[in-house]
Amino acid sequence: VDKERFLILQRRETMDSPEMKTEITIRATSLELRKGWSEAEVLTLPGEQPLHAGARAASFALKTLAGEPVDLSQARGKVVVLDFWATWCPPCRAELPSIEKLRGEFGDAVRFYGINDEEAFTVESFMRDNHYGFTVLMDGHRDVHRSYGVSSIPALVIIDPQGIIGQAFIGSR
Repeated sequence: VDKERFLILQRRETMDSPEMKTEITIRATSLELRKGWSEAEVLTLPGEQPLHAGARAASFALKTLAGEPVDLSQARGKVVVLDFWATWCPPCRAELPSIEKLRGEFGDAVRFYGINDEEAFTVESFMRDNHYGFTVLMDGHRDVHRSYGVSSIPALVIIDPQGIIGQAFIGSR
């Protein structure tokens, strides 16, 4: 990640199947904006669904860092905040104190879930060192990332008590 512009310069994906393991590395060697081109607020890649306010939130079941299952349907009747983040992401790290503060202010009225795709020991250490108490759900295969169309982080999704996406934000604020 380019630390000044927060652009992804290299991305590596590994896909496992019973027959084979495939690793794809995409590396940007140069970036040039041409006349008539502009910076996009959101980029939706093939196979991803863009985040839309008013759409029904995609259901999912993930495990916490402690291995406890969490199903989004269990939160029906409450506001849910999904924060897609990573320990290596500077804008994500800058926002996490605000997420933690809001979690403390809203208590049980709002469910705050951090969605992370890193190794559990990396996330556990980060959470412990920074004294964060929000629930982290592990999305190692990035299934929830894909179903919510999250291709860049931080991304924040607010789901109303009826399971409808009320707001979706990509990038830091």
